[in-house]
Amino acid sequence: MAQLFLSACTGCEDTNLEQRKPRVEVSPTVLAFGRIPVGLAVDLPITVKNTGDAELRVEELAIRGAETSFSALDQGAVVAPGQQTEVRIQFAPTTEGVVTGRVLVRSNAENNAEVPVELSGEGTPRSVCGDCTTPPPAYCATPVALITYEPMGTCVQGECRYDATLQTCAGACDPARSICRDATDGGEPPDASTPVDAGTPPDAGTPPDAGTPPDAGTPPANVYTVPGEYTFVVPAGMTSVTLKAWGGGGHGGNQIGATGGGAGFVRGVLAVTPLETLVVWVAEGGQAQGYGAGASWVKRGETTLLVAGGGGGGGSDGCSGCKGGGRGGGGGGPDGQRGEDLVDTLAPYCTQATGGTGGTTNAGGAGGTAAGTAVHCDGQPGQLGAGGRATGVNGQCDVGIGADGWRSGGGQANGGGGGGGAGYQGGGGAGFIWTYCSGGGGGGSSYADPSLTSMVMESGTWQEQGAAGESQGAGRGGDVLSPGANGRVEVLY
Repeated sequence: MAQLFLSACTGCEDTNLEQRKPRVEVSPTVLAFGRIPVGLAVDLPITVKNTGDAELRVEELAIRGAETSFSALDQGAVVAPGQQTEVRIQFAPTTEGVVTGRVLVRSNAENNAEVPVELSGEGTPRSVCGDCTTPPPAYCATPVALITYEPMGTCVQGECRYDATLQTCAGACDPARSICRDATDGGEPPDASTPVDAGTPPDAGTPPDAGTPPDAGTPPANVYTVPGEYTFVVPAGMTSVTLKAWGGGGHGGNQIGATGGGAGFVRGVLAVTPLETLVVWVAEGGQAQGYGAGASWVKRGETTLLVAGGGGGGGSDGCSGCKGGGRGGGGGGPDGQRGEDLVDTLAPYCTQATGGTGGTTNAGGAGGTAAGTAVHCDGQPGQLGAGGRATGVNGQCDVGIGADGWRSGGGQANGGGGGGGAGYQGGGGAGFIWTYCSGGGGGGSSYADPSLTSMVMESGTWQEQGAAGESQGAGRGGDVLSPGANGRVEVLY
């Protein structure tokens, strides 16, 4: 029987033991992001398909060139035979002009272990000046990202200033009309052959209910929720206003639990002169991975009356969140919260990465520190009005401010730190080790001028903003990999 079995199997060993192998197809091989205003961030997908007959493991998405503008939002992935997945690349320009680079899709594929995808984009100005009756046209930056321009103040020679904002469409961005469509909108205009039903007039037999007067306990208000600069003219006859302000929430990093910091809250009553002008700045929430948030301000001329500090950004590693820790600190009331230190180390490459400290009433927060055998950078300190940076690659540690005034900034994806939040005094940027680990950015401090009465300050605590129940969602820190909420300013009279 044994001889008969061996004879029957003679020559079949190679087919029985034939090795299965993964094969990779990547598309597209050129990723063009187009025109993106500095300080905003968009992402596009790359499709990775397994055309082999064994499991494909995507082991790394390595950015080469312009690492501060391009980053991989995903790293590892496992693709079964005959299946495909998407990985996303983010473009967040830090300077104006054309930026190019490439991402290397590295895997265990038998046919091509490293597939290059060329990257390009152009950073454009965040603020532009133009005719006060004709804002710059909106446009679709990606299939789901709409860039619009909001009036935010004046320029020289009678022109108005417009600031770019990013709207992520629920469905798709329509390039022909430069509008967002929701997920159920097919994009077709209404059928002009079917008029709107005008045959049923309003019921004139039921007069409006005049028996319930308006709630006299709710004063009139000017509510500002879109980031930027505004002017408020005190109405005639008004001698006091109540000011309420929330800063912005920091952007989350990619480390486990690395949420953005929540904003600080400030409220006070201000004596005013009828028809005088106050300047209002509304904070921008963190707009890209690890960005510290802007602060909300109210000024009278050059005198600062009120500042609500912004939250710090969350920390990121270069392995799609394989480390833990690095939450951004909350904005202050008055002192900002310290950013969280790294929790999970990776010896010997990354043995320590501390968070930036919060800003105080008198000084900006100190930058965090980092230790290990891999290339590392300390975070930059915060300063008056601005948070510290936590950026740099290949041993080149960036210096200077990040989040500034009402604008967000200062953080970095793919092994970068959390930026400090802006504030009266900004929070410090986190220490980080590129591309292994990071701490979280410190929150910015808040401030109220002594002339304000009935003053209340409430700090943000990690992701939660101060006075969260009144905030309408303003100032909340971002979830992991998510932007923070914009700030809010109310002028009640």
